[in-house]
Amino acid sequence: MEIQRYVNPLLDYGFKKLFGQESNKRFLIAFLNELLPGNKQIADLQYSNPENQGESQDKRIVIFDVLCHGKDGEVFLVEIQQVKQDYFKDRAVYYAARQISSQSEKGRKWEYGYKAVHVIAILGKFTLEGKDTNKYFHDIALRDSMSSKEFYDKIRFVFIELLNFTKSENELITGLDKWLFALKHMSQLTEIPGTFNEEIFKDFFKTAEILTDMERTQEEIQQKIEWDHYAILQTAKREGKQEGKLEVASNLKNLGFSIDRIKAATNLSDQQIKQL
Repeated sequence: MEIQRYVNPLLDYGFKKLFGQESNKRFLIAFLNELLPGNKQIADLQYSNPENQGESQDKRIVIFDVLCHGKDGEVFLVEIQQVKQDYFKDRAVYYAARQISSQSEKGRKWEYGYKAVHVIAILGKFTLEGKDTNKYFHDIALRDSMSSKEFYDKIRFVFIELLNFTKSENELITGLDKWLFALKHMSQLTEIPGTFNEEIFKDFFKTAEILTDMERTQEEIQQKIEWDHYAILQTAKREGKQEGKLEVASNLKNLGFSIDRIKAATNLSDQQIKQL
């Protein structure tokens, strides 16, 4: 059996290693700049606590995979979502709304001039639009429904459906093509593709190498959790019963998932999960 050379950037450990650390922010900057218009390129980023507390202590906590700010204060929420989830679009809008409301200063007058919020979601094992389309990149903003003219540019959603990204190495043209290919296939590769000549990709693949037994163990644990999570959710989906949801929640709780993530996967209440 061939030993895995690179971490899987679609699993929590690999994603945080490559994109979630201050020391590696050059990778996140390069990736985000491929998603942004040419006149809105990022020069630098500052990482923030990915836990976003509600306005009061009884409000729920929202947890992002990566939360960071550009030099002008704009907000970037980056998330990997592996399996389909009810109300996923609603959740993305909620995330953006929470970041907008958090910019107000309590006890002081506010003129509503907030910084732009970008929500970037990379979808692993599901698509938003079903199987009738091969579109993999969705760039969503507020537009006039009649003229399609942009109405407002401070709220933006980017959804990337990796299932629909089917380009081979020889078909990669843009920098975004290469990033998506790397995200989707890195864990199965044994060496950097020959067309990845840019220094940023050489550095990216070098950083992604699994160098220690501890790293390999962490990668294997993350992969097992992902497989278990997916299998549990599929079982519950087939059963379509409340008992199935409770079994999912119980298994996820035993695997160490937070209450917020279990709620997102099952739509159960805090009380139901705590009683398991």
